[in-house]
Amino acid sequence: MAACNSLFVYHILGLASLGAVFYFSLLGEVNLRFPGLLPSPRSSSWSQPHDAPLPFVERRGVQLFLEDRPFYINGWNSYWLMDQSVETASRHRVSDMFRAATGMGLTVCRTWAFNDGAYNALQVAPGRFDERVFEALDRVVVEARQHGVRLILSLANNLEAYGGKTQYVKWAWDEGVGLTASNDSFFFDPAIRDYFKVYLKALLTRKNHLTGVQYKDDPTILAWELMNEPRCITDPSGNTLQRWIEEMASYVKSIDRRHLLTVGTEGFYGPTSPPEKLSVNPGHWFNNYGLDFIRNSKISDIDFASVHLYPDNWLQQANLEDKLKFVTQWVTSHFEDGDKELNKPVLLTEFGLSRLVKGFDQSHRDAFYKAVYDIAHESAQKGGAGAGAMVWQLAVEDMEDYHDAFSIVPSGTPSMQKLLREQSCRLAALRHGEAEAKRILKTVHAKKRNRLLSDRLRDLVFVKVNSPIMDQKQNKQRDPIEKIIDDVLEDDGNEFITGIVPEDNWQVQQEQPDNVTEEPEASTSQVQGKRHAHIRKKRKKSMHSLLNCVQEDAIISDSSSSSASETEGNHHDADILSDASADSD
Repeated sequence: MAACNSLFVYHILGLASLGAVFYFSLLGEVNLRFPGLLPSPRSSSWSQPHDAPLPFVERRGVQLFLEDRPFYINGWNSYWLMDQSVETASRHRVSDMFRAATGMGLTVCRTWAFNDGAYNALQVAPGRFDERVFEALDRVVVEARQHGVRLILSLANNLEAYGGKTQYVKWAWDEGVGLTASNDSFFFDPAIRDYFKVYLKALLTRKNHLTGVQYKDDPTILAWELMNEPRCITDPSGNTLQRWIEEMASYVKSIDRRHLLTVGTEGFYGPTSPPEKLSVNPGHWFNNYGLDFIRNSKISDIDFASVHLYPDNWLQQANLEDKLKFVTQWVTSHFEDGDKELNKPVLLTEFGLSRLVKGFDQSHRDAFYKAVYDIAHESAQKGGAGAGAMVWQLAVEDMEDYHDAFSIVPSGTPSMQKLLREQSCRLAALRHGEAEAKRILKTVHAKKRNRLLSDRLRDLVFVKVNSPIMDQKQNKQRDPIEKIIDDVLEDDGNEFITGIVPEDNWQVQQEQPDNVTEEPEASTSQVQGKRHAHIRKKRKKSMHSLLNCVQEDAIISDSSSSSASETEGNHHDADILSDASADSD
């Protein structure tokens, strides 16, 4: 009878919580967006954001503009978004990342729109695409729009990660059409250039399966980037890379003239640069990478210039003070190029300080990032070519496999969170005015609180409604030890799962003999004391039962295993060797 009453109460609580969720939803006070769960294409959750036309970001002289106001970028890199959106189990990381970034006021994300021939490849062979991975990229685009974030999509990699130009050369070589096995043949081999154009057309004309909008018509995408960090060391003159940029930029613009386009270079000055600019390079060997920043960026189809900044990699013997001096010189020089030589915006699309350098301290990284943000803010204040800066790279919890020496998990680095948020506030004030910027930020934080409340209510509904039903189905097959553990965890009314502590007026019901006179009503503190004493007593009893079960199992296991110890010892040694081999891999 007591069990029936308990189930009845669970159902009532579940229905009440569900009603509260729908009530808040109808009033518009809670934004019902389940993290990591994307609605079907027919759902109004997809169609609603696209009812109102979203403007494209455009270039006017040395500045980026959005809705007739200068648009300054405080952004970040998360190269892994498409990859993590493929599998259902990891999809929530995409939502989590956008949520964390918008909570700090970040507005633009740079990510990979390529994966050539690798695991979860988008392009599995020249001109052949995995629809499953394309749909993952569709989800990234829609998630970005739902969170008010614009994307810079990189189209190829100079490095081997995720295929890169090496994979294109391998495809051509394997098919017997490649001119040479050199990776730099990516830039001059006609067959490989045709491979790349097929990919470009497929991507730009892709119709998002969730929205029905082609990528080339989707203003969520701020810009295309031809390649991540292109280099052509086999031609230090820079002519080969220059011709490739001109050809591919023209081809992209023949398909899509609405989006902005950048090259993706690191910003090294080359042979046509004046001596004072060559001296800004971090070393004379950087003059010979086939790059020429000003020449590459002057191409008419290129809308803004890109620059990277990694003093740890480029100035390996320098101390922090020298690195900060280089930061000022490097960034200021390129922003000046935008103002005086290019008449185009210049965006710092990657920068970072490694945590692996000797003597690293978080304060060093904070000082380095602040120096970058101060220069970007100063340029924006003057209406200069500095379009902003994008940190490399941000991630969410439990993503160690995707980390490098520069990775930052904002929730685990409060000082970095504060720095990113402050830069967002400064740039928002320039764009909207201080009063309007404060109002926007208050709205952002209010929506964030509402989302957290929505998540709590959702979890409460699930636990209260589904837990008793699942228990009825599973109790017959449950292991005794598992049942004891579950009883211990469930003892506090699921507060471990929902984070919602039961009401303070919860009272411990105890059986009393008929001849005992009823005592006066206890105070709140007394009731709480009884409650916690009751919980501790019940937990202690449960854990004793658990330990007894474990000890009995151990005795049985010891007695039964002694006769087979020699045989199992060999298997155990083999398992250890197997595990060690797997770890080394």
